[in-house]
Amino acid sequence: MNILLRITSYTLKFKLYLILGYICTVGAVISYLLIPELLGGIVDRIDPNSTNESIYKSLNLTFLLIILFSLGCTRGAFSYGQNYYGEALSFKVSKVLRDQLYDKTQKLDFYFHDKTHTGEMMSRVIVDIEGIRMFIPMGIVRSPYVFLMFFGSITLLLIKNFELAIYACSFLVLSGFLAARMRLKLRQIWLKVQEKNAELNALLQENLNGIKVVKAFYAESHQINKFSNTNEEFKELNINVENFRAITMTTVLFAYWATLALILAIGGLKVINGEMSIGDLISFMFYMQLLAMPVRMIGWLLNASTRGSTCGKRIFEVLDTKPQITNPSNANTNFYKMKGEIIFKNVSHQFPDAKSESVKDVNLSIKKNQSISITGEAGSGKSTLVQLLLRFYDPSNGAIYIDGKNIKDIDLGILRKNIGYVHQDVFIFNETFKNNICYGNPAASMDKIIEAAQIAQIHEYINSLPDKYNSLISENGANLSGGQKQRLSIARTLLLDPPILILDDSTSSVDASTEKDIQKAINKLISGRTVITIAHKLNNFQQSSNIAVMNKGEITEYGSHDHLINLNGIYKNIYELQTTN
Repeated sequence: MNILLRITSYTLKFKLYLILGYICTVGAVISYLLIPELLGGIVDRIDPNSTNESIYKSLNLTFLLIILFSLGCTRGAFSYGQNYYGEALSFKVSKVLRDQLYDKTQKLDFYFHDKTHTGEMMSRVIVDIEGIRMFIPMGIVRSPYVFLMFFGSITLLLIKNFELAIYACSFLVLSGFLAARMRLKLRQIWLKVQEKNAELNALLQENLNGIKVVKAFYAESHQINKFSNTNEEFKELNINVENFRAITMTTVLFAYWATLALILAIGGLKVINGEMSIGDLISFMFYMQLLAMPVRMIGWLLNASTRGSTCGKRIFEVLDTKPQITNPSNANTNFYKMKGEIIFKNVSHQFPDAKSESVKDVNLSIKKNQSISITGEAGSGKSTLVQLLLRFYDPSNGAIYIDGKNIKDIDLGILRKNIGYVHQDVFIFNETFKNNICYGNPAASMDKIIEAAQIAQIHEYINSLPDKYNSLISENGANLSGGQKQRLSIARTLLLDPPILILDDSTSSVDASTEKDIQKAINKLISGRTVITIAHKLNNFQQSSNIAVMNKGEITEYGSHDHLINLNGIYKNIYELQTTN
């Protein structure tokens, strides 16, 4: 489907605004086209030497002036309506598109998010949506105004004086050629502009997120130069757009004024020779002025439509992306608590474009309320394995079962609400402590929120703040320590009360004292749940009945601590290294 037609289809959701916009457009064109004719008649009415025997000669001059004034007011009122309904329609459509785009990004899986930069998505949501919004009032609502004014002016010019009209149309050939060339060229340039703008947004977002690293390495100058170079390229591309547009429009205006001078010369001779009245010549010149208006607006229309098409392409690329992780159509959507028995059966997974599998033929059985631990080198597939359980990704081979049911047949919402995931990289929302803790369970009572915070050993700190649980947390928890963020994450998971719990290296980035406090909170959290603990530190495995050792995506060793020590394999090497240290 053509991109511009697809954008136009969104305006049909607000038919009233579109129809009223078109009514005002037609009204503005008609009132505008009547003004030159009336003005020419008034001039002939005033001129005592005029031989033009028109209806205006018999009408009162005051009456004609009142009509002229009324037409001007009518035209102004219709122009206001055209602008208002066009702009209102554009904001309504952009709101719908922005909502759809945001909704889509929430529903797209990690196969999409892993390869899409955050700054790139921000550019699409903000800048590209704005490009589409700017196209709607000019390209959809006002385009009939351009064409009606164009063909209306030509028709009336031909009626007024056929010979002069032929001269008037001569510059349209040049204008049409330049307009076609302009559209092709602008499409190419605008695509580069939007891509460079997305790159600039991505660079800014990356820099702000990593500002501590930038300052720690005293790399401000490097980042400034990097941003400045990209910004310079962005500036040059925008200048190229405006330069090309200015050259094209200047050429069109030059052709117009040259044609106008020619018409004035030939028309003046006709008036002198008595072939044409002065009123008709003035009327003709005003119609020429009206003809120049849509010709100029065609340039703006092409610019807006080209940009709208480019922006629309980038927006619809996301909206048309089909997620690889989908909800089963016939799944039960009524929430229920799972027992927590998990089976990985011949599970393998390979990321797109990866040369090897991240998880290879894994078989693992975890009983209800059993705690197991997974360890191994960085990149051995530990986190990927548990992310397959959450259906962040799907296995390329094999299947995962919970309580005997393939997780692909379970509603995503129910699956993930039954699994608590405490990640090593905790994300804290720029919200209050209360809203962060009850994020997974918004309906939780204040007593439950406090109870979860007490178990997670974060209650005392929150209570020491002036606004207590209504205290606002800085962006991504900038005003919290690593341990406090982890304990807040544990409280959030506790309130969800999941039967299955995943602890993904949740104490890796904290000191020994904080780790001890977090471990106490975790010990309370794991009671009565099926628990999978991922860690490099073996002292985190005290509660685990069995330990799985992963190497290059495979489980190479599995069993109790004593069993693995007796194997004299990878686990024993890790154990001896850590106990010696």
